[in-house]
Amino acid sequence: MILALDFDGVICDSVRECLDASCRAYRSCHPEESLPEQPMASWSAAFLERRGMVRPSGHYYTLWQWILRRPELRLSPDEFEAMAEAESAATSKFEEIFHRVRDKMRVLSPQAFVLANPLYPGVAEVWSQLVTPRYVVTAKDEPSVRLILEAHQLTVDGIYGRGSGSKPSTLRLLAARYGVSIQDVLFVDDNALHVADAA
Repeated sequence: MILALDFDGVICDSVRECLDASCRAYRSCHPEESLPEQPMASWSAAFLERRGMVRPSGHYYTLWQWILRRPELRLSPDEFEAMAEAESAATSKFEEIFHRVRDKMRVLSPQAFVLANPLYPGVAEVWSQLVTPRYVVTAKDEPSVRLILEAHQLTVDGIYGRGSGSKPSTLRLLAARYGVSIQDVLFVDDNALHVADAA
């Protein structure tokens, strides 16, 4: 059995860091809107409620558009994906800005970055009991994942992060590398659409 774990939402509670980085990136995209340095409480609450819709980081742009332009609108995960696809040029541009913002946060203050990305309770305690080989398969960038894992002395056999290909293709790659059936790759993710893709 090969264990493939998503990172944000499974190992690490990154929601506050994602809120901060994505809000900074959105302000950078729309300086004409003169948005406040800190998001309003209602924006933060909506972000925390809806963050699970986001898959690639460019979708944070769509999430902020939703929160700021039509906060009353209710969307299914598929409807949110369709909205993100409809503004793909903007989400692609936003993704680059978001990762520049995150990289700067991580490089300028690695300790604060780790504190902003806490592990879920119990993760460190059960880590050594998890199946091996053990991989992280995530949309988060590898340097951020590596920094957080190393800060908690958590070891993995590899990290497949942003830019390494789709999650389903990574799962197939792992099965082929170990010469096992795809059914022997156990994939854990907090996003139902990622799980459906993998299935």
